[in-house]
Amino acid sequence: SMGGGTKGFGYGIDLTGATYGTADVRLTSGGKIVSAGAIYIIPNGDVDDYLSIETLSNVPTLKGVGAYLRVGDAATTSHGLASEDDLMVSGKLEVAGSAFFDLGISVTGGSISTSSNIAQSNDNAQHSWGANNEVRMNYAVQDADAKIAQITIDESDDSGNNVPVLLFAEETNYSFMDLGLFDEVVQPHIAVGENEGKYTSSTTGTADGADNDELTETNKFTNSVVGDVVRIISGTNVTAGWYRITAVTDASNVDLDRDFASGASTDITYVAYHGLGMITPRAFYLPIYDGAPSDSDIDINLDGAIALDVGNNLLYGRSGTVWQHWTPDGESPSFADLTLTGDLLMADTKGILTGESASDYYHLDAYNTNDAARIEAVRISNSAVASGLAIMEVTADFYLVEKAAAGPDIAARGQHWVKTVTPNEPWFTDDEGNDIFIGQGDFAGIAVDNNSGALTPEQQHGWELITVFDADCPENISNGDHTNNNITVGATGVYRLDFDSSAAGGGANKTYKAVVFELTETTGPIASTTNATPVVVTDVGHPFSTNDKIKITGVATATDLNDRIFLVTKLTADTYSLQEDNGGDIIGTAIGSGGTARLVNELELIHAHRKFAAADVGPFIGWGTANLTKDRTVELYYKNITDTTDILFETIVFGIQRLG
Repeated sequence: SMGGGTKGFGYGIDLTGATYGTADVRLTSGGKIVSAGAIYIIPNGDVDDYLSIETLSNVPTLKGVGAYLRVGDAATTSHGLASEDDLMVSGKLEVAGSAFFDLGISVTGGSISTSSNIAQSNDNAQHSWGANNEVRMNYAVQDADAKIAQITIDESDDSGNNVPVLLFAEETNYSFMDLGLFDEVVQPHIAVGENEGKYTSSTTGTADGADNDELTETNKFTNSVVGDVVRIISGTNVTAGWYRITAVTDASNVDLDRDFASGASTDITYVAYHGLGMITPRAFYLPIYDGAPSDSDIDINLDGAIALDVGNNLLYGRSGTVWQHWTPDGESPSFADLTLTGDLLMADTKGILTGESASDYYHLDAYNTNDAARIEAVRISNSAVASGLAIMEVTADFYLVEKAAAGPDIAARGQHWVKTVTPNEPWFTDDEGNDIFIGQGDFAGIAVDNNSGALTPEQQHGWELITVFDADCPENISNGDHTNNNITVGATGVYRLDFDSSAAGGGANKTYKAVVFELTETTGPIASTTNATPVVVTDVGHPFSTNDKIKITGVATATDLNDRIFLVTKLTADTYSLQEDNGGDIIGTAIGSGGTARLVNELELIHAHRKFAAADVGPFIGWGTANLTKDRTVELYYKNITDTTDILFETIVFGIQRLG
């Protein structure tokens, strides 16, 4: 009822000021809506979710009952708002004064902008980004003397793949699209990019599969210069990583500092940058130039700047207003010209290198400052240098430190060195690696000390190895891995070979012959030998021809064939028969298998004939020269020309000496 009449239902609104119960709402003549309790506004008859206006603890309060309070209808909550204390603004919110946020600000898919400052005034504060607040900027205060600002990334939910990368660069050259630049980075990085920054990127770079350090794409490298950084991100047959441009062939082709491809590729994703510097816990990445840097390359001309010249592999620093270089660690200093105005001091000034010129030579002197004795080290003749011969003249004692072996071979160079033995020995090594003892003549030998015993020939006219040697003579050339019955040649050259013995024939009027053989190429294994006359050898793919001489060793069962020299008659590509030196067939005694056959050269100049009378004991001597080949073996053989009776070799010396 309006105007004080009786209510028709529930409660009413009195426009005159009359009172109708404690819960009534009155609209006073002053334009006020007055209620003794909360005022509920229930639109659409929804008694579960409505608007409440009330005064709580002297604070006028507007809230939603049953649900959160929303201003605007453009959206619903995406953050689980459900409390009567929650407020959603589906449009823009303008605050003309200050806004206070006690528990933080969370922004999803947008940004915060202000024409004034955003300040968080409390200590130990934190700002975070990411779906799970993975990135945090912290300000922490432990005490008045310990304050820290931090940028951290939580790696606990991604196996450590995300690490802090702080990038300072001009925005148009670096964006979220470039996150691939830092793929596989596992340590925090502070990166700084030039204003020109990224100048090219693509997903269609190519490699031809032949030149695996060359990156190709039409007109993509117009602005490239040596020293630019290229990040290979992905592609077929490529290795992702950081690379540096070492050569710009043209606008479509650049060479990188190492191979990045293992085959052809047409889908290489990459990005290239000018001047990208970085600081990490593991390294400091310097600005890179193709040539010496200058003041025009930097913004602030102050000493302390450093840069790397990749064109010449030199490290530069600005000191005393001048750019000066040092060679990078691990490289030998290399200068086109080096001028010294004084002495060169070495090892804490304990050594001095100084020079003194004369009319026809130049002194280069080295001496120890702790020693009054001055050592003149090197003198080079000007005229000799002009003709290609440098002279080193030593006027004081000259010492070489002993060592176990010569150094690496260098073509057209030889080595003088001192071998570590007791006492040590002087050696020379040529450029083929031949070690030559220079204290005495080059020789090697084997010998019989005394009373070797008798040797019985297997067959008449058959060469058999003298196997009675029991001593290895002192030797001054390497004779390799050998037994007491042979000598392995240490170096190719001309040798004198000789043997000298005392022997007794096995009976009267017996004639024996001794000859030196050089053993060459080896075949084998022998498949079989026959028990027949002549003995036939199956040696698959043998290289021998009729009338070749061979030595057989290592045959099982038919052991009488071992350590003997035979003539060969070639039967097939895989077989041959064996004859004595006079052409008689070798008689088989058993079927044999295994072993090897080796082609031999008979050194006919080194031989001896000896006819023994009854009870005769006398010399058995032969000598001569021959060209011998390194790593081949020489052996001394004998045969009984008369029959198969024994011969007794007593003292024997068999040796070789290099003549040239």
